[in-house]
Amino acid sequence: MVNVKFNPKSSIVLLLSAYFVVGYAAKTNEVEKIVPGATLIPLGILVIGGGYLFSRSVARKPFGLFPTRLRLFYVYVAVSLVLLVVANLNSLRPAYSISRAILSIGILALSIIFFWQALRVMEQTEMRSGSPLTYSLLALLVILLLGQLTIPEWAAGVGGVRMSGGSNPNQVAFLAFFAIFWAHYSALKNKLWKKREKALYVIAFIVLAWSLSRSVILTFASLYFMYFGIIGALHLSRFLRGRIQLGFLRKMAAAGILCLSILPAMPAFKETVYILRDLQKVEQRLSGESGLQTRLRAWKDVWPYFIEAPLTGHAGWWNSTDLISQKGGPKTATSPHNLYVRLLSEVGVFGFLVVLSLPILLFYTIVSKLVLLRSRESEFKVEAFLASSIIAVFIGQGFEDRYMVGLGGIGSGIVYFILCCSINKVVYKYGSRE
Repeated sequence: MVNVKFNPKSSIVLLLSAYFVVGYAAKTNEVEKIVPGATLIPLGILVIGGGYLFSRSVARKPFGLFPTRLRLFYVYVAVSLVLLVVANLNSLRPAYSISRAILSIGILALSIIFFWQALRVMEQTEMRSGSPLTYSLLALLVILLLGQLTIPEWAAGVGGVRMSGGSNPNQVAFLAFFAIFWAHYSALKNKLWKKREKALYVIAFIVLAWSLSRSVILTFASLYFMYFGIIGALHLSRFLRGRIQLGFLRKMAAAGILCLSILPAMPAFKETVYILRDLQKVEQRLSGESGLQTRLRAWKDVWPYFIEAPLTGHAGWWNSTDLISQKGGPKTATSPHNLYVRLLSEVGVFGFLVVLSLPILLFYTIVSKLVLLRSRESEFKVEAFLASSIIAVFIGQGFEDRYMVGLGGIGSGIVYFILCCSINKVVYKYGSRE
Protein backbone atom coordinates (compact mmCIF):
# COMPACT_ATOMS: atom_id res chain seq x y z
CA MET A 1 0.00 0.00 0.00
CA VAL A 2 1.33 3.44 -0.94
CA ASN A 3 1.78 5.86 1.94
CA VAL A 4 1.88 9.32 0.41
CA LYS A 5 1.33 12.46 2.44
CA PHE A 6 -0.13 15.01 0.06
CA ASN A 7 1.06 18.59 0.10
CA PRO A 8 0.74 21.43 -2.43
CA LYS A 9 4.08 20.57 -4.01
CA SER A 10 2.72 17.12 -4.85
CA SER A 11 0.56 18.77 -7.51
CA ILE A 12 3.68 19.09 -9.65
CA VAL A 13 4.14 15.30 -9.68
CA LEU A 14 0.45 14.72 -10.36
CA LEU A 15 0.60 17.10 -13.32
CA LEU A 16 3.70 15.30 -14.57
CA SER A 17 1.86 11.97 -14.43
CA ALA A 18 -1.12 13.51 -16.21
CA TYR A 19 1.14 14.90 -18.91
CA PHE A 20 2.38 11.48 -19.98
CA VAL A 21 -0.77 9.44 -19.36
CA VAL A 22 -3.41 11.89 -20.57
CA GLY A 23 -1.00 13.07 -23.27
CA TYR A 24 -0.81 9.57 -24.70
CA ALA A 25 -4.56 9.02 -24.38
CA ALA A 26 -5.12 12.22 -26.37
CA LYS A 27 -3.22 10.63 -29.28
CA THR A 28 -5.46 7.58 -29.51
CA ASN A 29 -7.77 7.38 -32.49
CA GLU A 30 -10.90 7.21 -30.36
CA VAL A 31 -10.11 10.40 -28.44
CA GLU A 32 -9.01 12.33 -31.53
CA LYS A 33 -12.38 11.56 -33.15
CA ILE A 34 -14.48 12.96 -30.32
CA VAL A 35 -12.25 15.70 -28.85
CA PRO A 36 -11.32 18.55 -31.22
CA GLY A 37 -7.74 19.65 -30.79
CA ALA A 38 -6.92 16.66 -28.57
CA THR A 39 -3.28 16.75 -29.68
CA LEU A 40 -2.91 20.08 -27.84
CA ILE A 41 -3.85 18.56 -24.47
CA PRO A 42 -0.22 17.75 -23.48
CA LEU A 43 0.78 21.34 -24.25
CA GLY A 44 -2.15 22.53 -22.15
CA ILE A 45 -0.95 20.44 -19.20
CA LEU A 46 2.56 21.90 -19.61
CA VAL A 47 1.14 25.42 -19.58
CA ILE A 48 -0.92 24.64 -16.48
CA GLY A 49 2.21 23.26 -14.85
CA GLY A 50 4.14 26.37 -15.81
CA GLY A 51 1.37 28.55 -14.41
CA TYR A 52 1.43 26.64 -11.14
CA LEU A 53 5.20 27.06 -10.86
CA PHE A 54 4.83 30.76 -11.64
CA SER A 55 2.26 31.15 -8.87
CA ARG A 56 4.76 29.61 -6.45
CA SER A 57 7.41 32.05 -7.66
CA VAL A 58 5.08 35.01 -7.09
CA ALA A 59 4.33 33.72 -3.59
CA ARG A 60 8.09 33.32 -2.99
CA LYS A 61 7.70 29.61 -2.31
CA PRO A 62 10.21 26.90 -3.30
CA PHE A 63 9.80 24.95 -6.54
CA GLY A 64 8.99 28.01 -8.61
CA LEU A 65 9.23 28.70 -12.33
CA PHE A 66 12.81 29.95 -12.45
CA PRO A 67 15.05 27.76 -10.26
CA THR A 68 18.42 29.40 -9.87
CA ARG A 69 20.30 26.13 -10.23
CA LEU A 70 19.36 26.02 -13.92
CA ARG A 71 21.24 29.22 -14.77
CA LEU A 72 23.46 27.52 -17.36
CA PHE A 73 20.40 26.03 -19.02
CA TYR A 74 18.88 29.50 -19.32
CA VAL A 75 22.06 30.64 -21.06
CA TYR A 76 21.75 27.71 -23.46
CA VAL A 77 18.11 28.61 -24.19
CA ALA A 78 18.95 32.26 -24.88
CA VAL A 79 21.92 31.46 -27.12
CA SER A 80 20.00 28.74 -29.00
CA LEU A 81 17.10 31.09 -29.58
CA VAL A 82 19.31 33.74 -31.15
CA LEU A 83 21.30 31.30 -33.28
CA LEU A 84 18.25 29.44 -34.59
CA VAL A 85 16.60 32.73 -35.55
CA VAL A 86 19.77 33.68 -37.47
CA ALA A 87 19.90 30.27 -39.19
CA ASN A 88 16.27 30.56 -40.32
CA LEU A 89 16.79 33.92 -41.98
CA ASN A 90 17.97 31.91 -45.00
CA SER A 91 14.97 29.56 -45.03
CA LEU A 92 12.23 29.26 -47.67
CA ARG A 93 9.71 30.88 -45.32
CA PRO A 94 11.63 32.94 -42.74
CA ALA A 95 8.64 34.26 -40.81
CA TYR A 96 7.06 30.81 -40.58
CA SER A 97 10.26 29.06 -39.52
CA ILE A 98 11.47 31.74 -37.09
CA SER A 99 8.15 31.81 -35.23
CA ARG A 100 8.16 28.03 -34.92
CA ALA A 101 11.78 27.93 -33.82
CA ILE A 102 10.90 30.38 -31.04
CA LEU A 103 7.94 28.17 -30.09
CA SER A 104 10.12 25.03 -30.04
CA ILE A 105 12.72 26.64 -27.78
CA GLY A 106 9.98 27.92 -25.48
CA ILE A 107 8.41 24.46 -25.16
CA LEU A 108 11.84 22.93 -24.52
CA ALA A 109 12.56 25.46 -21.75
CA LEU A 110 9.15 25.04 -20.10
CA SER A 111 9.35 21.24 -20.29
CA ILE A 112 12.81 21.03 -18.74
CA ILE A 113 11.92 23.43 -15.91
CA PHE A 114 8.63 21.66 -15.17
CA PHE A 115 10.15 18.16 -15.29
CA TRP A 116 13.12 19.24 -13.20
CA GLN A 117 10.94 20.64 -10.44
CA ALA A 118 8.82 17.47 -10.48
CA LEU A 119 11.98 15.38 -10.06
CA ARG A 120 13.09 17.58 -7.17
CA VAL A 121 9.74 17.09 -5.44
CA MET A 122 9.88 13.32 -5.89
CA GLU A 123 13.38 13.16 -4.45
CA GLN A 124 12.79 15.50 -1.50
CA THR A 125 9.32 14.46 -0.33
CA GLU A 126 7.44 11.29 0.47
CA MET A 127 6.30 11.14 -3.15
CA ARG A 128 9.65 9.51 -3.88
CA SER A 129 8.59 6.31 -2.11
CA GLY A 130 5.27 6.07 -3.90
CA SER A 131 5.56 7.82 -7.23
CA PRO A 132 2.22 8.42 -8.97
CA LEU A 133 4.14 8.40 -12.25
CA THR A 134 5.05 4.73 -11.79
CA TYR A 135 1.51 3.65 -10.99
CA SER A 136 -0.12 5.80 -13.67
CA LEU A 137 2.21 4.42 -16.35
CA LEU A 138 1.55 0.88 -15.14
CA ALA A 139 -2.22 1.43 -15.21
CA LEU A 140 -2.07 2.97 -18.69
CA LEU A 141 -0.02 0.11 -20.15
CA VAL A 142 -2.31 -2.52 -18.62
CA ILE A 143 -5.33 -0.73 -20.12
CA LEU A 144 -3.61 -0.58 -23.50
CA LEU A 145 -2.84 -4.30 -23.38
CA LEU A 146 -6.46 -5.11 -22.54
CA GLY A 147 -7.63 -2.81 -25.32
CA GLN A 148 -5.29 -4.48 -27.78
CA LEU A 149 -6.74 -7.88 -26.87
CA THR A 150 -10.36 -6.80 -27.14
CA ILE A 151 -10.55 -4.09 -29.82
CA PRO A 152 -10.05 -5.53 -33.35
CA GLU A 153 -9.40 -2.08 -34.87
CA TRP A 154 -6.22 -1.75 -32.83
CA ALA A 155 -4.46 -4.51 -34.80
CA ALA A 156 -1.69 -3.06 -36.98
CA GLY A 157 1.06 -4.06 -39.38
CA VAL A 158 1.44 -7.12 -41.58
CA GLY A 159 -1.30 -9.56 -40.68
CA GLY A 160 -2.39 -7.34 -37.81
CA VAL A 161 0.21 -8.77 -35.44
CA ARG A 162 1.62 -5.47 -34.18
CA MET A 163 0.34 -3.67 -31.11
CA SER A 164 -0.82 -0.15 -31.85
CA GLY A 165 -2.16 0.84 -28.44
CA GLY A 166 -4.93 2.80 -30.11
CA SER A 167 -2.53 5.19 -31.84
CA ASN A 168 0.36 3.63 -33.78
CA PRO A 169 2.99 0.98 -32.96
CA ASN A 170 5.92 3.39 -32.83
CA GLN A 171 4.08 5.72 -30.46
CA VAL A 172 3.11 2.99 -27.99
CA ALA A 173 6.61 1.51 -28.27
CA PHE A 174 8.23 4.79 -27.29
CA LEU A 175 5.85 5.10 -24.34
CA ALA A 176 6.87 1.57 -23.30
CA PHE A 177 10.55 2.50 -23.62
CA PHE A 178 9.93 5.50 -21.37
CA ALA A 179 8.23 3.24 -18.81
CA ILE A 180 11.24 0.91 -18.91
CA PHE A 181 13.57 3.87 -18.43
CA TRP A 182 11.55 5.23 -15.53
CA ALA A 183 11.24 1.85 -13.78
CA HIS A 184 14.99 1.20 -13.99
CA TYR A 185 15.96 4.78 -13.12
CA SER A 186 13.65 4.75 -10.07
CA ALA A 187 15.11 1.44 -8.90
CA LEU A 188 18.65 2.76 -9.25
CA LYS A 189 17.81 5.96 -7.37
CA ASN A 190 16.11 4.03 -4.57
CA LYS A 191 18.85 1.33 -4.64
CA LEU A 192 16.08 -1.28 -4.68
CA TRP A 193 13.82 -2.93 -7.24
CA LYS A 194 10.39 -2.73 -5.60
CA LYS A 195 7.38 -4.68 -6.83
CA ARG A 196 5.90 -1.70 -8.65
CA GLU A 197 9.09 -1.07 -10.63
CA LYS A 198 9.37 -4.76 -11.50
CA ALA A 199 5.75 -4.88 -12.65
CA LEU A 200 6.11 -1.72 -14.72
CA TYR A 201 9.30 -2.99 -16.35
CA VAL A 202 7.80 -6.37 -17.30
CA ILE A 203 4.55 -4.93 -18.67
CA ALA A 204 6.43 -2.24 -20.61
CA PHE A 205 8.78 -4.83 -22.08
CA ILE A 206 5.80 -6.88 -23.29
CA VAL A 207 4.29 -3.80 -24.94
CA LEU A 208 7.61 -2.89 -26.58
CA ALA A 209 8.13 -6.40 -27.94
CA TRP A 210 4.55 -6.64 -29.22
CA SER A 211 4.80 -3.30 -31.04
CA LEU A 212 7.61 -4.68 -33.26
CA SER A 213 8.92 -1.12 -33.60
CA ARG A 214 12.39 -1.58 -35.05
CA SER A 215 13.62 1.91 -34.17
CA VAL A 216 12.51 1.71 -30.53
CA ILE A 217 13.76 -1.87 -30.13
CA LEU A 218 17.08 -0.58 -31.46
CA THR A 219 16.97 2.18 -28.84
CA PHE A 220 16.26 -0.35 -26.09
CA ALA A 221 19.04 -2.69 -27.25
CA SER A 222 21.51 0.20 -27.53
CA LEU A 223 20.68 1.34 -23.99
CA TYR A 224 21.47 -2.00 -22.39
CA PHE A 225 24.39 -2.84 -24.65
CA MET A 226 26.12 0.34 -23.51
CA TYR A 227 24.93 0.15 -19.89
CA PHE A 228 26.13 -3.40 -19.28
CA GLY A 229 29.30 -2.61 -21.22
CA ILE A 230 30.07 0.23 -18.79
CA ILE A 231 29.20 -1.88 -15.74
CA GLY A 232 31.32 -4.71 -17.12
CA ALA A 233 34.24 -2.32 -17.62
CA LEU A 234 33.90 -1.24 -13.98
CA HIS A 235 34.09 -4.82 -12.71
CA LEU A 236 36.94 -5.60 -15.10
CA SER A 237 38.93 -2.69 -13.71
CA ARG A 238 38.24 -3.92 -10.19
CA PHE A 239 39.28 -7.44 -11.17
CA LEU A 240 42.55 -6.16 -12.58
CA ARG A 241 43.12 -4.28 -9.34
CA GLY A 242 42.19 -7.30 -7.26
CA ARG A 243 39.02 -5.68 -5.91
CA ILE A 244 36.36 -7.81 -7.61
CA GLN A 245 33.44 -8.67 -5.34
CA LEU A 246 32.43 -12.28 -4.68
CA GLY A 247 28.77 -11.40 -5.26
CA PHE A 248 29.46 -10.30 -8.81
CA LEU A 249 31.29 -13.57 -9.56
CA ARG A 250 28.31 -15.52 -8.24
CA LYS A 251 25.94 -13.61 -10.52
CA MET A 252 28.16 -14.25 -13.54
CA ALA A 253 28.35 -17.96 -12.73
CA ALA A 254 24.56 -18.18 -12.32
CA ALA A 255 24.02 -16.43 -15.66
CA GLY A 256 26.44 -18.84 -17.36
CA ILE A 257 24.71 -21.90 -15.89
CA LEU A 258 21.30 -20.57 -17.03
CA CYS A 259 22.55 -20.07 -20.60
CA LEU A 260 24.05 -23.57 -20.68
CA SER A 261 20.82 -25.09 -19.38
CA ILE A 262 18.82 -23.53 -22.22
CA LEU A 263 21.07 -24.82 -25.02
CA PRO A 264 19.82 -28.46 -25.03
CA ALA A 265 16.24 -27.25 -25.38
CA MET A 266 16.91 -24.89 -28.29
CA PRO A 267 16.33 -27.37 -31.20
CA ALA A 268 12.97 -28.50 -29.82
CA PHE A 269 11.98 -24.92 -29.06
CA LYS A 270 12.88 -23.82 -32.59
CA GLU A 271 10.79 -26.58 -34.17
CA THR A 272 7.85 -25.68 -31.98
CA VAL A 273 7.76 -21.96 -32.59
CA TYR A 274 8.21 -22.21 -36.34
CA ILE A 275 4.91 -24.04 -36.70
CA LEU A 276 3.20 -20.81 -35.66
CA ARG A 277 1.97 -19.07 -38.78
CA ASP A 278 2.25 -15.56 -37.41
CA LEU A 279 5.91 -15.98 -36.58
CA GLN A 280 6.76 -15.50 -40.24
CA LYS A 281 4.94 -12.18 -40.19
CA VAL A 282 6.95 -11.10 -37.16
CA GLU A 283 10.16 -12.06 -38.92
CA GLN A 284 9.11 -10.12 -42.02
CA ARG A 285 8.44 -7.05 -39.91
CA LEU A 286 11.79 -7.16 -38.13
CA SER A 287 13.91 -7.96 -41.18
CA GLY A 288 11.94 -6.27 -43.97
CA GLU A 289 13.05 -3.11 -45.73
CA SER A 290 9.72 -1.59 -46.75
CA GLY A 291 9.71 1.00 -43.96
CA LEU A 292 13.33 1.90 -44.61
CA GLN A 293 12.67 2.45 -48.31
CA THR A 294 9.85 4.93 -47.65
CA ARG A 295 12.10 6.84 -45.26
CA LEU A 296 14.99 6.86 -47.73
CA ARG A 297 12.71 8.52 -50.28
CA ALA A 298 11.76 11.16 -47.71
CA TRP A 299 15.43 11.79 -46.91
CA LYS A 300 16.22 12.20 -50.60
CA ASP A 301 13.44 14.80 -50.90
CA VAL A 302 14.84 17.10 -48.20
CA TRP A 303 18.59 16.46 -48.48
CA PRO A 304 19.06 18.90 -51.41
CA TYR A 305 18.09 21.77 -49.08
CA PHE A 306 21.20 21.00 -47.03
CA ILE A 307 23.37 20.81 -50.14
CA GLU A 308 22.10 24.25 -51.23
CA ALA A 309 23.15 25.88 -47.94
CA PRO A 310 25.31 23.57 -45.79
CA LEU A 311 25.87 26.12 -43.02
CA THR A 312 22.27 27.24 -42.42
CA GLY A 313 20.12 24.83 -44.41
CA HIS A 314 17.36 26.11 -46.65
CA ALA A 315 14.20 24.19 -45.79
CA GLY A 316 13.53 26.12 -42.58
CA TRP A 317 12.46 24.99 -39.12
CA TRP A 318 9.43 22.64 -39.14
CA ASN A 319 9.15 22.94 -42.93
CA SER A 320 10.63 19.60 -44.03
CA THR A 321 7.41 17.66 -43.44
CA ASP A 322 5.47 20.08 -45.68
CA LEU A 323 8.13 19.79 -48.38
CA ILE A 324 7.97 15.99 -48.25
CA SER A 325 4.17 16.04 -48.55
CA GLN A 326 4.47 18.25 -51.64
CA LYS A 327 7.17 16.15 -53.33
CA GLY A 328 6.58 12.63 -52.05
CA GLY A 329 4.09 10.07 -53.21
CA PRO A 330 2.26 7.17 -51.57
CA LYS A 331 5.55 5.26 -51.22
CA THR A 332 7.27 8.08 -49.32
CA ALA A 333 7.22 8.55 -45.54
CA THR A 334 5.08 11.47 -44.38
CA SER A 335 7.91 12.99 -42.33
CA PRO A 336 11.74 12.85 -42.33
CA HIS A 337 11.91 10.05 -39.70
CA ASN A 338 15.51 11.10 -39.10
CA LEU A 339 16.40 13.86 -36.67
CA TYR A 340 19.79 14.47 -38.26
CA VAL A 341 18.59 14.70 -41.86
CA ARG A 342 15.83 17.05 -40.70
CA LEU A 343 18.16 19.35 -38.79
CA LEU A 344 20.73 19.54 -41.57
CA SER A 345 18.13 20.26 -44.25
CA GLU A 346 16.26 22.80 -42.10
CA VAL A 347 19.01 24.68 -40.24
CA GLY A 348 22.29 23.27 -41.61
CA VAL A 349 25.44 22.48 -39.69
CA PHE A 350 25.01 25.70 -37.72
CA GLY A 351 21.61 24.76 -36.28
CA PHE A 352 22.54 21.08 -36.08
CA LEU A 353 25.29 21.85 -33.57
CA VAL A 354 23.10 24.31 -31.66
CA VAL A 355 20.25 21.84 -31.19
CA LEU A 356 22.43 18.85 -30.30
CA SER A 357 24.83 20.73 -28.03
CA LEU A 358 22.62 20.13 -24.96
CA PRO A 359 22.57 16.29 -25.12
CA ILE A 360 26.22 16.24 -26.22
CA LEU A 361 27.35 18.37 -23.26
CA LEU A 362 25.27 16.34 -20.82
CA PHE A 363 26.70 13.08 -22.16
CA TYR A 364 30.25 14.42 -22.04
CA THR A 365 29.86 15.70 -18.47
CA ILE A 366 28.49 12.40 -17.17
CA VAL A 367 30.99 10.24 -19.06
CA SER A 368 33.92 12.36 -17.87
CA LYS A 369 32.82 11.54 -14.33
CA LEU A 370 32.47 7.83 -15.17
CA VAL A 371 36.00 7.65 -16.57
CA LEU A 372 37.44 8.84 -13.26
CA LEU A 373 35.75 5.92 -11.42
CA ARG A 374 35.38 8.07 -8.31
CA SER A 375 31.67 7.56 -7.67
CA ARG A 376 30.18 5.10 -5.26
CA GLU A 377 28.82 2.02 -7.01
CA SER A 378 25.18 3.10 -6.63
CA GLU A 379 25.94 6.52 -8.10
CA PHE A 380 28.11 4.96 -10.81
CA LYS A 381 25.15 2.84 -11.98
CA VAL A 382 22.87 5.88 -12.16
CA GLU A 383 25.48 7.79 -14.17
CA ALA A 384 26.07 4.83 -16.48
CA PHE A 385 22.34 4.41 -17.03
CA LEU A 386 21.79 8.09 -17.83
CA ALA A 387 24.75 8.26 -20.23
CA SER A 388 23.56 5.08 -21.94
CA SER A 389 20.01 6.42 -22.18
CA ILE A 390 21.13 9.63 -23.89
CA ILE A 391 23.18 7.73 -26.48
CA ALA A 392 20.43 5.13 -27.03
CA VAL A 393 17.70 7.72 -27.59
CA PHE A 394 19.77 9.63 -30.10
CA ILE A 395 20.78 6.43 -31.90
CA GLY A 396 17.07 5.77 -32.32
CA GLN A 397 16.61 9.29 -33.70
CA GLY A 398 18.47 8.13 -36.79
CA PHE A 399 15.18 6.42 -37.73
CA GLU A 400 12.72 8.65 -35.88
CA ASP A 401 12.28 12.37 -35.30
CA ARG A 402 11.04 13.10 -31.79
CA TYR A 403 13.35 15.84 -30.56
CA MET A 404 12.09 19.43 -30.60
CA VAL A 405 9.14 18.70 -32.87
CA GLY A 406 5.41 19.22 -32.43
CA LEU A 407 3.46 21.23 -29.90
CA GLY A 408 4.45 19.76 -26.56
CA GLY A 409 3.60 16.15 -27.40
CA ILE A 410 4.87 13.31 -25.26
CA GLY A 411 7.26 12.09 -27.98
CA SER A 412 9.53 15.08 -27.50
CA GLY A 413 8.53 15.17 -23.84
CA ILE A 414 10.03 11.74 -23.21
CA VAL A 415 13.36 12.84 -24.67
CA TYR A 416 13.24 16.06 -22.64
CA PHE A 417 12.52 14.08 -19.46
CA ILE A 418 15.50 11.77 -19.98
CA LEU A 419 17.73 14.81 -20.57
CA CYS A 420 16.21 16.43 -17.48
CA CYS A 421 17.17 13.45 -15.31
CA SER A 422 20.72 13.95 -16.58
CA ILE A 423 20.57 17.69 -15.88
CA ASN A 424 19.38 16.89 -12.36
CA LYS A 425 22.38 14.61 -11.87
CA VAL A 426 24.83 17.17 -13.24
CA VAL A 427 23.40 20.16 -11.37
CA TYR A 428 23.44 18.36 -8.03
CA LYS A 429 26.99 17.11 -8.58
CA TYR A 430 26.18 13.46 -9.08
CA GLY A 431 23.96 12.73 -6.16
CA SER A 432 25.52 14.98 -3.56
CA ARG A 433 23.88 14.77 -0.15
CA GLU A 434 20.51 16.46 -0.44
